[in-house]
Amino acid sequence: IVGVLAQSDKYAIDKNGTLVSSGGTAGYCLISIPSDSKYSIYYIQAILNSLQGEWLASLYGEIFRGGFIARGTKVLKQIPIRTIDFDDAKDKEMHDTITARQISLIKLGDKISSAASNRRRLTPLIRQFETLKQEQQKAINALYGISEQEALQIPIIKEIYAAD
Repeated sequence: IVGVLAQSDKYAIDKNGTLVSSGGTAGYCLISIPSDSKYSIYYIQAILNSLQGEWLASLYGEIFRGGFIARGTKVLKQIPIRTIDFDDAKDKEMHDTITARQISLIKLGDKISSAASNRRRLTPLIRQFETLKQEQQKAINALYGISEQEALQIPIIKEIYAAD
């Protein structure tokens, strides 16, 4: 079950490898990768969760009070997912590294959830998560050929629209 609107973890992957996006007024969206595809659904999830994905979702989707953004089919169809040339070793490595890091972020998120009542365990896990998320963002910037300076120009949507 996916909530209609969310500020984080917007794109869930179910046990069948289908990515589910909550939609709000934009309608729900399910994305699955054909079994013969070389792409990983985690690669798609990483891009959608990136600063670029968030910014584009805010441009194409309706923004609600508190920083919630509609992320349905009409929104996700407009977000460009970088094509990978799997015959190019560098491209394939970028895909695989982004995928592996996304899986690590999910596992770390699960550990954070289970440690919520134990501050001693929680603090280092959150730091580790934030470091890994920054590494992922740098990789996605490189994937799209965006310099660190250019990336700093991407608005952080939750900071702009979040409620106090």
